[in-house]
Amino acid sequence: MINDQTGPTGFTGFSGKLGAVIGSDPEFSGLSFALTAGIAQYRIDADKIKLRDPNDVIGSQDQNQIYPDVGLGVFFYSSTADGDYFYAGASVPQVFGLNLMFQDEEGNFDVQRIQHFYGQLGFYKFLNDDSFLEPSMWLKYVPGAPINADFNLRYQLPSALWIGAGGSTAKTIHLETGVTLGENAGFENTIRFGYGFDYSFTTGGPYLGSTHEINLTFAFDN
Repeated sequence: MINDQTGPTGFTGFSGKLGAVIGSDPEFSGLSFALTAGIAQYRIDADKIKLRDPNDVIGSQDQNQIYPDVGLGVFFYSSTADGDYFYAGASVPQVFGLNLMFQDEEGNFDVQRIQHFYGQLGFYKFLNDDSFLEPSMWLKYVPGAPINADFNLRYQLPSALWIGAGGSTAKTIHLETGVTLGENAGFENTIRFGYGFDYSFTTGGPYLGSTHEINLTFAFDN
């Protein structure tokens, strides 16, 4: 379930996910596919629209429409002859490029929601002291805009701690740290705590502010 509100526009959606892994030995390599399907309500809050003409009919009525929402993804991973690990993936979280036309008795206006395309590429290089390096790249593309690329490098220390840093072509930097608790802490399952910090050096960066992210991951036994 997701709810998003940005100025006068927003949407609320419900979706489910189904995925499968194809491979003779999925522990070491495989090709996975996933499908997300659901329904979303797109809405316009007329009271929050800033109009050039205060009497414009667009600002007099709230609008909403309901559309199906579908996403697709594919992911490949494989271990190398040296015991390292390679992965790559691509996804389109919202397949339908919707052009939402809101109409009333005196006029109409539309809100266009276009597809976003994502790609990722990464590699785990395991070191002799039970640590590893993970360089990775994340590509994002929206029709009509330049391709955005994120480059990151994460280092997992022999202890539970990891640190990472990166930057993007959108003039942002990323810093992260966290701990991984599993066999090293006497747990049967793996628990990860992480913190991430992002800051933009674009013209609007000081106005948008920085981003702080806290995440918790728990791995269940099979």
